[in-house]
Amino acid sequence: DVTLPLLYLFQDLERTEKEALLTGIQRGDASLPGQIKELLITRKSVERAQERAKGYIEAALEDLQGLPESSYKESLLQLAHYCVDRVR
Repeated sequence: DVTLPLLYLFQDLERTEKEALLTGIQRGDASLPGQIKELLITRKSVERAQERAKGYIEAALEDLQGLPESSYKESLLQLAHYCVDRVR
């Protein structure tokens, strides 16, 4: 999902940069996806989103520790660990 990285990117861009991107989107500029991908990486928007996701996952793992052992808890733990691996 690219929503959060894009939000972070637009927070960091100057007004003129935002306007240029929006104009490119409206015109259907074919080179725009590559430009956006490069900006997402260089502005560390993807990295910031990954760190936020990791924080949510760590909080979920901590919350799960308070639950009694069960197959449901084990499934949730496995899901959280899968998400951690996927975020890396």
